[in-house]
Amino acid sequence: MKRFEQIHYLSWDHRNTLLEAFNIQKYIDTLSDKEISQKRIETINHYEKDLLPHFRAEEECLLPRMILNQNVNSDLIRKTLDDHILIHSLFLLLKKENSDFQKIKSILKEIAKALNEHIRFEERELFEHSQAILSIDDFNEIQKEIFARYGNKYESGSCQLPEV
Repeated sequence: MKRFEQIHYLSWDHRNTLLEAFNIQKYIDTLSDKEISQKRIETINHYEKDLLPHFRAEEECLLPRMILNQNVNSDLIRKTLDDHILIHSLFLLLKKENSDFQKIKSILKEIAKALNEHIRFEERELFEHSQAILSIDDFNEIQKEIFARYGNKYESGSCQLPEV
């Protein structure tokens, strides 16, 4: 299903984070300790700058509208929130570990795996379901709320998704 324009920027976030996860999975075993330390910092920065606002936008603006719809599959909402908590927990572990490079590497691999699985779930199931049960007016309101709260991140309008 084609993604509604009002949530293109959420899918754009997904795309960028999938690229980060892919790069971790592909290259982590080839990095030196110094490079692992740098990747740790870069990944934490991505979490704080991009993932936290993204999760908040979903949790504060999209999911509440979905849960109010009588046709909602609440299992999808629960899985989304459970995944968010797992990812937050993994980042907490990553922030605490700064000297054991094998542990850092292991945590980074877990983060990449969790993000990959979570994003694919949201794109294939959660967003599809949201578009099936919510109206265009709902999505317009969701977009307005997200722009009002996180506008500096999302108002650029530079996240048009390609036709697939």
